[in-house]
Amino acid sequence: MEISMSASKNSDVLVYIPCHTDFVEAISQAKRLREDFQIYSNTTDAQFKKLIIVVSVNSYVPNIAEAELARSICDEVIYFGDVLLADVNISQGFLIALRRQPEIFWMLSTNDLLRPGALSRVLSEFEIDPTLDIVVTNPKPDNHKLVLDKIDSVNGVISGVVYRNKNLSQFY
Repeated sequence: MEISMSASKNSDVLVYIPCHTDFVEAISQAKRLREDFQIYSNTTDAQFKKLIIVVSVNSYVPNIAEAELARSICDEVIYFGDVLLADVNISQGFLIALRRQPEIFWMLSTNDLLRPGALSRVLSEFEIDPTLDIVVTNPKPDNHKLVLDKIDSVNGVISGVVYRNKNLSQFY
């Protein structure tokens, strides 16, 4: 049975970016994502309708200009001061995905450099194959596709992995 995105209840894409002292770089990532999604959404066959960007900041207090820029680009910015360890900040992304229930969830590291069109390319993979549940990105230009028939668990992967949330959220 083929499932079309138009029949899906949700066509949101959530990108969660955990960061700390690299906050400025995280906001740069968010800006690149916004620009890419704008180009993507202007295509007539774009199936994903909304990009939600959440940046979670640990152990860093941005100055006023940085905080204002973040508010203008991101849908949500969470400040935790020094109360979280890195793993907790990362785990928070899965909880936000469970709360927001997007169609697609990408936990993106601040350190992963995005090429122009990266988000569009990832989304097109999900559009081309509606049964696709996970896309693993990498910095190499080669395309490799590994097809798994059954996924029993998803663990040990933080960045570079994009999930079809509705099918994999049970493993978070």
